[in-house]
Amino acid sequence: MVEYIKDVKEYTFDCNKEEFLEDKKTQDATVKKIELLGEMVSRLSDGFKLEHNEIQWREIKGLRNVAVHQYDSVSMEDIWDMVQEDVPTLNSALCKILEQEYEYDMRECK
Repeated sequence: MVEYIKDVKEYTFDCNKEEFLEDKKTQDATVKKIELLGEMVSRLSDGFKLEHNEIQWREIKGLRNVAVHQYDSVSMEDIWDMVQEDVPTLNSALCKILEQEYEYDMRECK
């Protein structure tokens, strides 16, 4: 999941909201990685998700479902806001879990 977040950050790093909203390729790539994040959530055990309930697993999975099954209702403005606000929060939470439980090198989370 951290790798997908890195990709999202890379895709959107040097663009502003207007550029994002005009760039279909960046939108498509970003939404695809968000879909994959949601797919990864479904592969996590219920126990892991309960143990780490500080992360909104259901919402991540729900966004994936909307992006895949109701793609025509996905607002790119909402995706931009999520990339700016929610993705960094998710990245921090995941990296904290990885560092505490798996001795993950935090430099990989940047």
